[in-house]
Amino acid sequence: MDKITEVDAGTIVGLLVIVLETGVGVVSNIFIFIVIGLEFIKQHQVMTSNKLLMPLCFSALCFSTMLTTNNITGMVLPEKSQSGHVRYIFYILNMYSCSSCSWPTSCLCTFYFVKIANFESGCLAWTKMKIDRMVVWMIVMVEAVSLCGALINSQILSLTVKATMSSSAINNTEESMINASQFLNIIYIVNVVPFIVMMITTVLTIVSLNLHVRKMGKNIPSNANLEVHQRVVWTMIQLLIMYSVCYLVMFLLFFTRHGWGNWLYLISMSLFSPIQSGILIHSNPKFIETLKTLCKSGSCFKS
Repeated sequence: MDKITEVDAGTIVGLLVIVLETGVGVVSNIFIFIVIGLEFIKQHQVMTSNKLLMPLCFSALCFSTMLTTNNITGMVLPEKSQSGHVRYIFYILNMYSCSSCSWPTSCLCTFYFVKIANFESGCLAWTKMKIDRMVVWMIVMVEAVSLCGALINSQILSLTVKATMSSSAINNTEESMINASQFLNIIYIVNVVPFIVMMITTVLTIVSLNLHVRKMGKNIPSNANLEVHQRVVWTMIQLLIMYSVCYLVMFLLFFTRHGWGNWLYLISMSLFSPIQSGILIHSNPKFIETLKTLCKSGSCFKS
């Protein structure tokens, strides 16, 4: 009896932590949407980098929401959450939201790289001139890739599970399902592609900026552009570190599927959305300025 109470209490605490993290992520991402919307209302246009932030924030919001919904449904309605159709729907949405976070981030890093690096001629120089017009098509392409990848992976999951169950004894069905699920986690390798793009573009941007500073030497002007470029590079580094940690946690999930290890994974992944939005807000002076204005308004309202 004491053991059951302890497990139930731990489950409740874990869910409360996940819900709290999800709430912070939802609020922070909605804040970014509002600031970008106000920018559009005032200036009748949106900065190219902010166009990339919108699908990125939306995907992070969906990812954290789906993760929380999946866990709550699994606790409240465990039988329905394990049914075939519901399980595959959750799987598709989770895979899509995860991939649609990684790919726009890689596009954002690529955009920063093209904007910051110096190209004298060639294809990259042409891309630098056309990058603002290409962003919308980049967003459409990566969202389509994310959706198609999720649908294809769901079909692979369905066929593999059916084949595994048909070749196993009835009393080993649960074990077969677990083995199939462990085997199919290799589909997360799809998300390594945008991670590699993030890593390469971040390293190249750092190298390009350092070479530019060394080349100019003492003659380099201490203007706002250099500070902006340095802030952008630091943002790219933070995003790369964050995704590295996420992939590490995802890899460790392969070995800890039950107990506290699983809860640590869920809590860590629920931190993804608030941490990412925090990085994006901190990297943008306009976001920080708006946030300070809201805090001052809240303080005046209380007083």
